[in-house]
Amino acid sequence: MNVKSIIIACCTAAFLLVSAGVAGTAPAVAEPVVVEDQAQERTLTGTVEEKELNGKMMFVLNAGGQTYVLLPQDRASSFNGKAVTIKGKLEGTTVTISSIEEA
Repeated sequence: MNVKSIIIACCTAAFLLVSAGVAGTAPAVAEPVVVEDQAQERTLTGTVEEKELNGKMMFVLNAGGQTYVLLPQDRASSFNGKAVTIKGKLEGTTVTISSIEEA
């Protein structure tokens, strides 16, 4: 097959696709996705404890059988061993404290 035959074959294929309406169709465009802040503001009640996590001592909240890492750590330190109510943003098992008070 020579170059002329290849060009003719390609042009014929393109013509058939255009005739069938395939080549003229625009690709599907996805709707824009709005990414919201994935952190959810929550209120949690439990006990602040100091635990070793990944070789590092961390203040955590034990609440309803779940353990949450508390950030910033210095805000949680004065509540060690106390029952507290924490308001903050929950991302996975980490709570960024907005407010903390004894329960």
